[in-house]
Amino acid sequence: MVLPIPKNTTTIYVKNSPDSEIVAKFGTPESTFEKKVEPVRELKQGELLVRNLYFSNDPTQRVWITKDIPPEALYVDPIRDGEPMRSYAVVQVLKSNDRKYKPGDIASSLTFWGDNVIIPSSFVNAKVFKLLGLPLTAYVDVIGGTGLTAYFSMFEVAKLKKSDVLVVSGAAGATGSMVVQIAKKVIGAKKVIGIAGGEAKCNFVKSLGADECVDYKSKDFVGDMKKALGEEKECDVFFDGVGGEILEQMMFLTKRHGLIVACGSVSGYNDQGRSSIRTWGLITTRRLNVKGFIIIDFLSKALRAVLWLTWWIKRGHIKYDPSHTEIDDLSNDTDPLDKIPLVLNKLFNGEKKNGKLVTKIADPL
Repeated sequence: MVLPIPKNTTTIYVKNSPDSEIVAKFGTPESTFEKKVEPVRELKQGELLVRNLYFSNDPTQRVWITKDIPPEALYVDPIRDGEPMRSYAVVQVLKSNDRKYKPGDIASSLTFWGDNVIIPSSFVNAKVFKLLGLPLTAYVDVIGGTGLTAYFSMFEVAKLKKSDVLVVSGAAGATGSMVVQIAKKVIGAKKVIGIAGGEAKCNFVKSLGADECVDYKSKDFVGDMKKALGEEKECDVFFDGVGGEILEQMMFLTKRHGLIVACGSVSGYNDQGRSSIRTWGLITTRRLNVKGFIIIDFLSKALRAVLWLTWWIKRGHIKYDPSHTEIDDLSNDTDPLDKIPLVLNKLFNGEKKNGKLVTKIADPL
């Protein structure tokens, strides 16, 4: 396949690493990001020129650009001022200097924010399997990092059993909503309780199969959680992607010798003080087990996980329809790159709807 090769590439770079909320608007002295237009150079060995199609929006991207964050605090290299902003995405290969990939190939990959960018072929996770019959957005969602995180958290980290009571924070979000479905519809856990913000999101969580959902905005969150737990009184496993006050409260409501699966702490990504834990001593007094994990630890098992996730989607155990993915379609905008930071900000300002947040930049050629 012969595809048109652009003369220039526009890439978004980090300009001012934030220590609080990002400044999404371009062109001001305080802007977190800046755009640079550069000519497309010749590819070195092992490089690809790719057209970005769908960007994944993940809370961890905010952590990558935190001002002065030490490399030891991350599982990937931090992004410093003057470096291109990274993201996972669905991309199309326009030009290749790696015989494993040819023009026209579509793949899930780490990439840089921009329209057409040059990446090392080592960034590519996998080519898109059209035979699976799933939309392209699935590759940054239910069979991408989101689905894999949920899968490995339940089967490898928690080793969830049918007799377990599970509580899931951020249950209306991308990963949390997948955890709820795997736990209830696939494993068949005794009780699955979600935590989400507001009645609409709680109704969404219950539509996925959760037995109960507790609104963290409630004036009596602890009382509501105790009511949801019922005669069990405490949970066996708490899956947490939020941290902060919710984690503090759930440490009291997780059984002695119970497990807390620490997937993230999004409550403190714009304000690190909000993720501070004042109840650390409960780990000792309640003999809690806390396990942190990142999916890169399990990538050798990713293909098996993708096949199982696809099977469960086809069988209806995992719901996957347009209502579970929020796609911000910028492909028809005059300059879609201007709005990319605004979409990412939805993860933190309360504007995000249910499920996964994806930014569409372009259609495949």
